[in-house]
Amino acid sequence: MPEPLDRTSRTLSSSSAHAPDLVVATHGLSRHFGHRKAVDDLTISVRRGTMAGFVGPNGSGKTTTIRMLLGLLRPTSGSGTILGQAISHPREYLPRVGAVCESPVFYPGLSGRKNL
Repeated sequence: MPEPLDRTSRTLSSSSAHAPDLVVATHGLSRHFGHRKAVDDLTISVRRGTMAGFVGPNGSGKTTTIRMLLGLLRPTSGSGTILGQAISHPREYLPRVGAVCESPVFYPGLSGRKNL
């Protein structure tokens, strides 16, 4: 079984951390499904202007993390912010966020613009 996202502390950018510069931040973010830990104690910081992505094997907690950040799934514990707003209040930031949670679907009969 793949390792869950765990006790990781990472800053995805250079220079010193300033809260207004952070677009995504989590502290101790966890999601458990019964006894299974999908995400365990994840702490990350992503600064404005950084391109970041989640990479890992199936079952490692990537989609679960994205769903928590988008307010689609409640964390078991921990906290996070998107654009300075708590992930518990997604209505405050979702109008300014674009995300793909699963494989995107492309309809061949539509233009790229209409697919978006």
